[in-house]
Amino acid sequence: MAKQLNKTRFSCQACGYLSPKWLGRCPDCGQWDSFVEELAGRAGKAGPLRGINALKPEPVPIDAVDMVDEERHSTHIAELDRVLGGGLVTGSLGLI
Repeated sequence: MAKQLNKTRFSCQACGYLSPKWLGRCPDCGQWDSFVEELAGRAGKAGPLRGINALKPEPVPIDAVDMVDEERHSTHIAELDRVLGGGLVTGSLGLI
């Protein structure tokens, strides 16, 4: 006889984000105390995509990407500014 492989998962009631453990705040929508425990069924069975996993961006050719000139802030280090394309952009992240 096959062993039941039922597992529990936690689902955000505000946006549907799924997590294997309970979280106090949903990382997708930011709601507090919105996770409820539910039975996930058999392990390895894929459910519907929700939250950030639901976004499936389509690839576009590089020449179709719109270039937007963002305001850059100088680091006052000439070589670093050169590598960063002219300085830091607000809201961006540069891994050095």
